[in-house]
Amino acid sequence: MTTLLAFVILYLLVSIGIGLFAATRVHSAKDFAVAGRSLPLPVATALASANSTRSTLPALAPSAGVPSGLGDPGPGHRPAGKEG
Repeated sequence: MTTLLAFVILYLLVSIGIGLFAATRVHSAKDFAVAGRSLPLPVATALASANSTRSTLPALAPSAGVPSGLGDPGPGHRPAGKEG
């Protein structure tokens, strides 16, 4: 077993353990969303906005670099399967 595989398995087991522990503490959607705390409207709005941004940014960020040439491998690069 390689070291990388051991770390992946360890990470998976720790993540499952944390999830099982958290499941005993959460009893409703409100507990899950705000960890049992009451939040003022501006804070709740900011948290929702940050969560939305965080979830979409990894999918959209690469498309921002393509038009500017950030993903260009250079003049000597040929795509796989292309001869000549």
